[in-house]
Amino acid sequence: MNRYFVPVTGESSEKRARTNNNLASDDIESDPARRKPINEYDPRRRDDIRRKYVQMGPCRPLSYVFPPTQCGENMRSFHISWFHNREWLEYSISKDAAFCFWCYLFGERRDGEQTFIKNGFKNWKKATEKFGEHTGKEGSIHNNARILYFGFIDPRQSVTRKLSLGNEVVGDVYRMRLTASVDVARLLLGLGLAFRGNDETLISKRRGNFLEMLTWYGLHNIEVGKVVNKNAPGNHQLNSPDIQQQIISACASKTTKAIISDIGGKYFSLLLDEARDNSVKEQMVVVIRVSLKMFHSLQAALVFFICIKGSRTHMGSTMKLNARRTLFQTSDCITAKLYVINFADPENDEALQGKTNHFKI
Repeated sequence: MNRYFVPVTGESSEKRARTNNNLASDDIESDPARRKPINEYDPRRRDDIRRKYVQMGPCRPLSYVFPPTQCGENMRSFHISWFHNREWLEYSISKDAAFCFWCYLFGERRDGEQTFIKNGFKNWKKATEKFGEHTGKEGSIHNNARILYFGFIDPRQSVTRKLSLGNEVVGDVYRMRLTASVDVARLLLGLGLAFRGNDETLISKRRGNFLEMLTWYGLHNIEVGKVVNKNAPGNHQLNSPDIQQQIISACASKTTKAIISDIGGKYFSLLLDEARDNSVKEQMVVVIRVSLKMFHSLQAALVFFICIKGSRTHMGSTMKLNARRTLFQTSDCITAKLYVINFADPENDEALQGKTNHFKI
């Protein structure tokens, strides 16, 4: 009987041999009319049984002479041409009946739906009509079995694969949305412009530089416009004040490490100053100047915030020194020695006036 099967290619001989060793010979029946229903197997072995049947393929005795049977006033028989364009169709020699290979493996066993699964179909006069009725429309038992069958033989078509692809799409959209927010933040940081606005509601005409620039970016880039602002989930727009602050902190960290890396082990000068904002919090500005090769100088400004809630006095020298230590200890690149020069010392007045070329450290 095995000679009537059309083998399904695509699986290695090693995997096929391993499957054969794990299954008993009486578990697999070539004749569809004599097969044990799939739901009567141990649930832990059903996929192995299905895999074996998939390897063997539907039973199609192409060289068999189909016997005629009495159908009304005429003698009719199964036609081999019916196999064409019907991958699911198979034939039982013992019962002289047609069965559905896909429905046997993955179909639901409901009352009234057993013809092509268990009982077999043999009304050859109405064969083509009944084949169409069995296939049915979208959502039918047969079409659901077809989806499960192709998902089983090709993991790329499975539900797991579809979910995986969906996750990849979500990841790409998230990356594009985040990149747009970072690009706008970098532009505003480079220009030294404020991020927030006084009125950031949807009806406001001036929602702040960050939101306005992000909207402009979406209008001039179709791909970005599809994933930002109103086209993004309500809780996943990546434009809230907290997100803006996190982007600023990340940019500040990267900039600090880049400057410290450029300094390396060279001598540099450091200037710090602070001012108090309306929230009575001190903001410190750090200016670093260092001489590089070919007598070119690098001057960079680092801005970070030292929050002193309720303080109404200027930061003392101890606090400034702690801020300097914090700045350089957070970097892994610094190898330079940090010397503190007290410009308030009278002995350094001459150096400040250019009369001497050294400072007291």
